[in-house]
Amino acid sequence: MHQSHHPLATIATAEAVAVWLDGLGLGEYANAFLEREWHGEALLDALDEPGLAEVIADAADRERLSVAVRRLLRRAMQPEP
Repeated sequence: MHQSHHPLATIATAEAVAVWLDGLGLGEYANAFLEREWHGEALLDALDEPGLAEVIADAADRERLSVAVRRLLRRAMQPEP
């Protein structure tokens, strides 16, 4: 039986984002993401918000987040086998 997997399931819920951020070494920001409801599509939109720099002041951490999101999006665009 083939199950459909939403391409953004890794970041679909606040809880999933907290786990994902922790795996990236960015777990310290999980509460801020939760408060702002940055998960799913809202997380993608947050990458372009000036408020992201307020939450993640460290430019290297913002870049790590950006790279990880781009990686997720690339995987989402790959056809399923």
